[in-house]
Amino acid sequence: AVRRNMESKGEKREREEEASNVVETSKRLRAGSSENNDEKMDHEYSRYIVDLSGHKPAKAEDAGITVFRTETKGFTAFFKHRYSDFVVQEVDPEGNVIGLPETAQKDSEIKGLEIEPEVQLDITKAKQALEPLIGQKLSEEIELFIEGKGPYALENKETETTASTTNESQSNDSRGKKRKKRKRNRAKPTGPRFIIPDMGDKVKRTEVHGIVRNYLKGFDSQTKNGSIEVFKGGSRRKRKKKNPFLHFTLHKRNTDTMSCINHIARFLKLSTKHFGFAGTKDKRAITLQRLSGFNVDHKRLTAVMKKTLHNYMRVGSFEYQDSGLRLGDLSANRFIVILRNVQGLHNKEIEKASQALSQRGFVNYYGLQRFGTGCVHTSTVGLAILKKNFERAIGLLLMPRPNDREQEKAAKEVFMKTGNVAEAIKMTNAKMFNEKRLLHALDELGPNQPLNCLLRIPRTMRMMYIHSVQSLIWNKMASIRLSEMNSDMPVPGDLVYEIIDGKMQVSEEDDRAPPKVLVLDEKTVEKYTIEDIVLPTPGTDIQIPPNLRERYLKFMQSLGINLLEKSKNPFPEAAVTGNYRKLICRPENLEVKFIQYSANDESLVDPCFRFDVTKASTEDTEEGKETDDSTEKNAVSLRFTLPLSSYATVCVRELMKRTVGRRE
Repeated sequence: AVRRNMESKGEKREREEEASNVVETSKRLRAGSSENNDEKMDHEYSRYIVDLSGHKPAKAEDAGITVFRTETKGFTAFFKHRYSDFVVQEVDPEGNVIGLPETAQKDSEIKGLEIEPEVQLDITKAKQALEPLIGQKLSEEIELFIEGKGPYALENKETETTASTTNESQSNDSRGKKRKKRKRNRAKPTGPRFIIPDMGDKVKRTEVHGIVRNYLKGFDSQTKNGSIEVFKGGSRRKRKKKNPFLHFTLHKRNTDTMSCINHIARFLKLSTKHFGFAGTKDKRAITLQRLSGFNVDHKRLTAVMKKTLHNYMRVGSFEYQDSGLRLGDLSANRFIVILRNVQGLHNKEIEKASQALSQRGFVNYYGLQRFGTGCVHTSTVGLAILKKNFERAIGLLLMPRPNDREQEKAAKEVFMKTGNVAEAIKMTNAKMFNEKRLLHALDELGPNQPLNCLLRIPRTMRMMYIHSVQSLIWNKMASIRLSEMNSDMPVPGDLVYEIIDGKMQVSEEDDRAPPKVLVLDEKTVEKYTIEDIVLPTPGTDIQIPPNLRERYLKFMQSLGINLLEKSKNPFPEAAVTGNYRKLICRPENLEVKFIQYSANDESLVDPCFRFDVTKASTEDTEEGKETDDSTEKNAVSLRFTLPLSSYATVCVRELMKRTVGRRE
C-alpha cells in the first residue's frame, strides 16, 4: 500500500511537471525566445500555416440569419445559464414523447425478452430430421446410440486417452495461445462417439449439428476430417434471445450522445458499432432519447451504470426488438427552455409575442451551432475542401486560436513555428481528437499527402464540413426569398413537395433520392401557403426554384464553388446530392409559464429531470453570471415541439428578437 501510494505521488508529480513544461513551452514560443516572431517560419510544413487574424466567431449575419417572421418587440434574458435550463425529449415515429427511464423493471415486464426454449431430449424428432440428410440406416443406428443400446462407440479408446494426456501436458505458452482463440464453448468428448461419415456437403453438416444441438439434450457434435462425431456431453452454449437488439432510454446531462455511447461501449467491452440512435442531442442540456444495442444484456448494462456511469447518465425502459435504431428514426423533439432574468417586456407582452410565434412560425434557419463555436467556421473548412485546397483545410484546423486552452494552444504553436510534428503530438490532450488524428497522419505520411491526412478524420466530421457550406447557402437564399419577395404567400417559381393522397412522392428507382417537388405557377400558387414552400440545399439531385436560380448561382460563384455540377473532387464527401427543407417552421404545442425566483443558481426545471449534483461548479453559466441575489427576478419557461433538424435556438431567437447562444 505504501509503495502504491509512493508510485501514485510520483506519477502525479510527473503529470504536473509535464503540464508545467507544456505551459512554459507555450509562453516561450509566444515570447519569441524559441524563434524570432518577425522571422518567417520556414520548415517542411510551412505551407500549412494559415493566418487567422481576420477570423472571428460566427454571428447571425455571417450565417445568413437576418429575417424575422413576427413584428413583436424583443426582450433580453439569460439563455442556458445552467445546463438544466435546456431539456430535450425525443419524440418517436408514433408521436410518443420519450419520458424518464423506468429503472425498476422486472424481467416479466420487459417486452420482447424471449429466450430460446431449453433443449429437450426428443429422439423421435431428431430421427425424423436426420433421415433425409444421412439416410434411414444411420438415423436408426444413431437412435440406438443415444439410447445406449448399440455398440457404436469408437474403438481406439487408447488413442483417445493418449491425445487427451498430450493436450493436458502442453506448455503454459501453448495454453495461453489457445485461450486467445475464441471457439464455440463445447464439452470435450470423453466417452464413446458415433461417427457419421463425410457427406461432402458443408450445408448438410451444418444442419446435422443444428439437429443435435436442438433435439438431443446432453449430446453434442463436432466435425473431424469431414466426418461428424456425436458424443455425450451437451454444449454449454448460452441460449440466445430471440430479439437481439436491446432498446433503452438514455437520460443524460451535460454530455453529448457519442461520449455516452463511447463510455457504455468501453465498459461493456463492445464496439460502438453495436449501438444505434435516432439522432444526436445537445451536450449542454438534459436530454432523453432512445438507444439500441446489439447483443447487449439489460442486467449487465444496469450493473455498469450503477457502478461507474450513474453520475451523468441513466438508462431504463428496456425492450428487446429484432432490429436496431437508425438515424432519422424519430418524428420530432420536445423542448423545455428556461430564460432567466427576463427584462424589456411585461408578461402580457411576452404572451402576445409567443402567440404570434405560434401562429406565424419562424424562418427555419440552420442555427449558429451548425457553423462551430470558434473563430474558424466549419463552413470555412468545408469551402477549402470543396476548392481542393486540402493544405489550407488542415491548416485551419491546426492553427492556434484565441479561445484554445493553454495546452491546446501550445501544441498547435509547436507545429506552426517549428514543424516538429512528433513534439506537437506529445503535447496534445484527449479533447484534441481531430487535431491529434491529423498530426499522426502528417507524422506518418509526411507533408505531401494532405488529402490522405484529411481522410483520417471520421467520416461524420468530414460530412459536417461540407454540409455546413450547404447550410450557409440555404440560409442566405431563405433570407433573400423572404426579404425580396412576398413573405406571406407563395409566388410563381416556388417549390413545394409533391403529395398525392396525403403521401409524399419519392423516387421508385432510388430510395435515397430527395422527395419529388412541384414548381408553382400562376394557376397552382393559390392552392398552397407560405408554410408549404421548400428550398433546396444545393446538390446534383435537386431542382433549383426558377425564381431563385440566378441568386443561387451568383452566391455560389462568390464562394468559388458550384455544387449543382458533378464533382471531380477526390474528397469523397464533396459529391453532394442535396435535399429540401421547409422554409417556415411553426412550433407545436407552445406553452409559456412565468416563474419568480431570487437565487441566481436556483434550479427552475421540473425536479424529475434533475440529477443529484453535489458540486455547484458543474452548473457553470453560459452567458455570464448574475450578480444580485437579493432581488426577485422573472423567468420564462417555454415548452414546444419542433420537427426533425429544426433548431430550438432559432425558435427562441424569433421570440426574443436577438440571437441566443454563447456568442451573444
